[in-house]
Amino acid sequence: MTTKQELLEAIASSVVQYPIAYQHYIAGSPVLLAQLMAIATMLEMVSSNVDVASVEPFLKTRDATVLADAAARGILPLGKAAKIGFTATNSGNTPVTISAFRSFYDEQGRDFMLDTAIVVPANGTVNGFATQHTYREVTHTITTNTPFYEIKVPYLDQDTYIESLNVADIDGNLSYAPEYMVQPNVDTTRMYNVETNEYRELFVRFGADFVTGYYAPVGTVITLKIYDTLGEVVVNAGTELALTTTVNNAETNVKFVIDTVIDNGSNPHTIDVLRILASYPALFDNSAVFLGNFDYIIRKFIPDLNFLAAWNERVEELVRPPTLDNINKLFISFVRDNSDYDATKELIKAIVKRADDSYRFGFVDTVPVLVPLTVNAVIAPVHDVPTVIDQIKNYMLANYGRLSKKVSVGRRDNFNNQVIYEQIKKNIPALQDPNSDFRLVFGAMPSPMPEHWRYVDENSITVNITLLDTGGTGVWN
Repeated sequence: MTTKQELLEAIASSVVQYPIAYQHYIAGSPVLLAQLMAIATMLEMVSSNVDVASVEPFLKTRDATVLADAAARGILPLGKAAKIGFTATNSGNTPVTISAFRSFYDEQGRDFMLDTAIVVPANGTVNGFATQHTYREVTHTITTNTPFYEIKVPYLDQDTYIESLNVADIDGNLSYAPEYMVQPNVDTTRMYNVETNEYRELFVRFGADFVTGYYAPVGTVITLKIYDTLGEVVVNAGTELALTTTVNNAETNVKFVIDTVIDNGSNPHTIDVLRILASYPALFDNSAVFLGNFDYIIRKFIPDLNFLAAWNERVEELVRPPTLDNINKLFISFVRDNSDYDATKELIKAIVKRADDSYRFGFVDTVPVLVPLTVNAVIAPVHDVPTVIDQIKNYMLANYGRLSKKVSVGRRDNFNNQVIYEQIKKNIPALQDPNSDFRLVFGAMPSPMPEHWRYVDENSITVNITLLDTGGTGVWN
């Protein structure tokens, strides 16, 4: 990269060719210097971007590149709705039937919809399940005979995410076909795709006549059936629910109380999660074509995993004795806060089976492993030692602590010395002085296992600071 100082030196050597401008330059004319400094600053920024762009195909670092990669991979910005179980208690003398998809709200005004109908007996109780989402329909009329016609999906508001959508015309629902991949027993003339772009907008993409997909004539009315959700929410057992509307007096005798939180939901993939997905080679799809990397496909559909490792029998038998039970088994270890463990297991099974239904499953308990790290640093006396210690610890906890997405990828060496050195120097001002220095010392850790979840915490980080001796030997020379 060409630095600003190098650019200014080049300016100084070339401005002598213009005598009048040179006189203003050596006199320090603010009018001239302001322009030259601005140009040098802009050129330095351009040079930096060129350097970054040169490695982008191999190491995606810029947010724009990561978002573009996510769009190319078809990673849609969808939220996942929270799911709860509740107990309905009827204090009346007549049974009460609550039909499916009836709407509830909790103490914070969040909307839930009943999954399946329930009948609450007189003076009795019954259990039910509800999902935190709302339903709406948007209509659109086809205006042109454009191949691969697209419809931009409107968001409800800035506080909600789209959970799912279906597309229908006057003849009924169309079939969703990711990347127009033909599915068994699906009419290829009634297929559509859903795409996104680097701005995380959603588009319904239709097909082209005599090519593939749904090609609708002008005037066709398309209906988008959309479920919206708040994404990740904090739901507590014991919270009461209330029907949004009541249809008869008997319903007022029923009390609804949340007793189980199955899933707290999740927001669309954050830039940190997308950066992890972008690190996988090639454009993985949702099938079994790219066998062996189920970590990618699981993480794609469950973005809020705190830790995930997936491995096959070969890796398993490198660390534990072989058994016949390991044959054709996929081993998975995961941690997902604020969600029911068994429900997440079933979700992972469903995701893997859609890609390859030949595997059996072995779920292994995750083993947290604290990484002992000592940072020995020498800094100038002008800096405050406790402040520098806090800065180093806060950086490591934010990037390599338990909640960091960087350490959520199992079976990968996430503690790269070169990266840590570079980022600490970049983020800690006291270590940017040319006379300062520091080194990282990692302590002993157990032999790596696939289920090991390595991260640092407040107690595993030690920072030793030494101040530079700027007084010399104390003897004049």
